[in-house]
Amino acid sequence: MHPAAGSTPYRIAQSSALTGCNALAVLPDDSVSAAAFSSNGNPLVSASGVVAAPFSSDTFTNPWGEAFVGATSARAAAIYVSNIGGTIDRIALTGDTQSVFTEIAKGFCGSGAPGALFGIATAVDAQGRQIIYFNDDNTNTVMKLSL
Repeated sequence: MHPAAGSTPYRIAQSSALTGCNALAVLPDDSVSAAAFSSNGNPLVSASGVVAAPFSSDTFTNPWGEAFVGATSARAAAIYVSNIGGTIDRIALTGDTQSVFTEIAKGFCGSGAPGALFGIATAVDAQGRQIIYFNDDNTNTVMKLSL
């Protein structure tokens, strides 16, 4: 979690809940939120390697991209998840505990072919607003969604 030159990677968790994991977001307590495409979930892996499913009641459509943004004066900390189903979800957090799950954008092509919604990244601007950036392969563009 805190690499140094010459570090050797080691396994912290292995679980069928992580099947198809293709994106990770690290939270402030060093737990890892995982977009698990094949198992169609978003498990949380503690820094000690315990795999939990605190977001199991949420509906994902093959999660693909993931990003974490810390709390600002205007908004709670959140995990943002892009889904191959063409949506972006926000999991608002209090610590590692979900407070609200919201689909914040939809309508993107998510076929896995050109036009699919894949990567997702976030940033906070100088005014403290959370901003999501993602790529739209259909138009070969980087898209911005201000929250």
